[in-house]
Amino acid sequence: MPTFDKIIREYSNDRDEPRWLLELRLMAAKVLEKHKLSDELPGLDIEKSIQNTNSEKKVNEWKSLPEDVKRVYERLELPKAEQQFLAGINTQINNDVVYSQMKSVLEKEGVIFSSMDDAVKKYPNMVKRYIGKLIKYNKNIYTALNTAFWSGGTFIYVPKGVKVKYPLQAFFMINEKDLGQMERTLIVLEEDSYVQYIEGCAALVYRDFSYHLPVAEVFLHKGAHMKYITLQSWSKNIKNIVNGAAVLEDNAYIEWFDGNLGSGYTQKRPITYLKGDNARMRSIGLSYAGKGQRMKTGVEVKLEGKKTSAYVKSKSIAQDDGENIFDGIFSIDGKESICRSDCDSYLLGKKAYVRSIPRVLSQEKSSIVSHEASVGRVSEEELFYLKSRGLKEEQAYNLLILGIASEFLSEIPFEYANEFKKILSLKMKGVG
Repeated sequence: MPTFDKIIREYSNDRDEPRWLLELRLMAAKVLEKHKLSDELPGLDIEKSIQNTNSEKKVNEWKSLPEDVKRVYERLELPKAEQQFLAGINTQINNDVVYSQMKSVLEKEGVIFSSMDDAVKKYPNMVKRYIGKLIKYNKNIYTALNTAFWSGGTFIYVPKGVKVKYPLQAFFMINEKDLGQMERTLIVLEEDSYVQYIEGCAALVYRDFSYHLPVAEVFLHKGAHMKYITLQSWSKNIKNIVNGAAVLEDNAYIEWFDGNLGSGYTQKRPITYLKGDNARMRSIGLSYAGKGQRMKTGVEVKLEGKKTSAYVKSKSIAQDDGENIFDGIFSIDGKESICRSDCDSYLLGKKAYVRSIPRVLSQEKSSIVSHEASVGRVSEEELFYLKSRGLKEEQAYNLLILGIASEFLSEIPFEYANEFKKILSLKMKGVG
């Protein structure tokens, strides 16, 4: 097998990338050379992951997609969603962005919504200014791998004062085994701007593992506001390891809504840096681990400015032998700041495992920190009551779990909440 250095030079040259990006990829490759990928990421085929990655395959009309791809997207109702309530959509299969479109009115306002491949060609100075500033290439093996070989992903730029009324969506799909999908997301909001961004994820089922190894960086300037929604329903043959971070200036506000239903293994703990005074964050998470699944999700928050605030609400469900862990780190340095986290975990089955791991680091006496955690089994009394009203046990369980998920579901667009309910019900039955 050729060295990483040779692979990356050929890969970057084929994509006609600027010199600075090639150098960044090569620095990441040096980190990878210290690892034995076959041991740490068994089955991952780097050359297969990057072969034929070509943004020229992208189209801007659904009818121009290959028939097999079109059938999948129509079944997921993505064309309908774009037509009815989205401001723009990017879709990616493996490491190729295959469809990209944005409403023309947003272009007139200066909004940019494109693949990262296109952004490097059209807005190289902007990409260079921000990429890798929050997530360093040498943070861990996954960030090194992504930095060295990323392809596709999403670039969003919203100018000062612009409010994007309707959501922007990216949809990621994996339909091959032994592959690593390594998209890169970069989002920049100027002063007093707003956007809502939705990520959807799905994969076909194979016996062998594939990997989803994304990196996302978000920059919110003064007074900017963003809703970042992730709805993940990978199949169980996917290992999903996510690195993400956001930095907020004065009076900026970010809302994270993170729904995780699939994958054999998921690991994610996005970092939010509340650097500016009065910066705020809110995180609502829902994760479900069924038979054979392991989830380790959470947040990391650094409250650095004055009068910053963070609120974290996590709902974790484990069924059969599923394992679900909430992992949170809260670091408070700013004066008069408030940090609160609530973690509720629910067990369905004697072998199910849940755990909450909060870590609070604070030396600032003027700030307020609180953490609450609860673990319990689904109430036998509630089940008995529902069954006495004519519901079967499966229906009763389903109703109770949807009740647990209601706070998360109420925060996301209705069309997605409805679909998410259906998927959660199927997961509880062991389907998918």
